[in-house]
Amino acid sequence: MDYLKKRTLVVIIVLVLLVSFLYGFYNRETGNIADSIERNANNLEDEAIEDKYIDSESPSEDKNRDLNEEAESSDEAENTIIFVDIDGAVNNRGTFQLPEGTRLCTLIELAGGLTENADTRFINRAEKLHDEQKVYIPEKGEEIEPAAIDARENPVDSGEADDGMININTATKSALESLPGIGEVLATRIIEYRESNECFSCIEDIKKVSGIAEGRFNQIKDLIKVK
Repeated sequence: MDYLKKRTLVVIIVLVLLVSFLYGFYNRETGNIADSIERNANNLEDEAIEDKYIDSESPSEDKNRDLNEEAESSDEAENTIIFVDIDGAVNNRGTFQLPEGTRLCTLIELAGGLTENADTRFINRAEKLHDEQKVYIPEKGEEIEPAAIDARENPVDSGEADDGMININTATKSALESLPGIGEVLATRIIEYRESNECFSCIEDIKKVSGIAEGRFNQIKDLIKVK
């Protein structure tokens, strides 16, 4: 009888210990799961806040970058110096140092003006000058090479098509400058880039030109083409 009581007592003690162990294990696992859920929720909340911050900041950063590039282009245009030689029917022939973007009328004025015998039929006083350019003003009655006349009256393909689109692979500097946001500095860079890389294979390639970011590209993408 005593043996049965002792055995029963041992069984009860074992059951109590087993229940206590299972209860403790359950509470620990439940706590770990709750902690994991809470951590995941916090991580998701942090990621959502970060994404929202990035989305709200990106347009501002793009705008600031475009403004900085425009300011840089403007400063470069003001600081760039070109050398142009003028000859022929002007009072003071020679080479003049000028700011980039100077027009022919200004150069003629600096050269003392035209002589009385100057033939102005084939000159464009509004023409923008470029570095290392040679300007010749013929005199009345002077025979001019046919090739020179053809070049003035029938200039090379400006890049402007009948559809109004600018072909950036053939466009002249003045045609490129007609695009919104493209000044003389950027037009020069576009020409230099295509000369160094043969041509643009698609309009998106123009973004490889320094100073043309996504914002400026969006301004001109519907006005340009490659051919």
